Amino acid sequence: MRKNLCIFATPGDLKAFREFAQSVGLRLLPAAPGEFSPEDLRAYMDDPTRGGYLSFLPLEELHPYGKPRVMISYATDPLIPFVAPRYDPPNLIAGQLQWTGQYSRFGAQTKPYYAKLWRWVDRNWTKR
Repeated sequence: MRKNLCIFATPGDLKAFREFAQSVGLRLLPAAPGEFSPEDLRAYMDDPTRGGYLSFLPLEELHPYGKPRVMISYATDPLIPFVAPRYDPPNLIAGQLQWTGQYSRFGAQTKPYYAKLWRWVDRNWTKR
């Protein structure tokens, strides 16, 4: 299992990836969820083309920081950074799934989730 997984994906691939992530108990959150209205936050979390942090904790249990306290980080909570791949004509830009647990105290909590995501990508997407 690698600590960084670079991925290319179509919108359908991303939708399938997000559905799998949700099936194992993860939800996608933006890096600054406190800047969103509840409706905008729901739309962000439901958009399969977005990146951010994957979390098994509900937003209410995270520890926001900053002034105002609107940001979240894998340094303060067990989060898995996810950069969504995208198409910016004429370029296909790779996304990335990261396991940052080797640098934080949350590694033991995030590693099983990252391993499930990594295995799913490995089984379901073509390697180049």
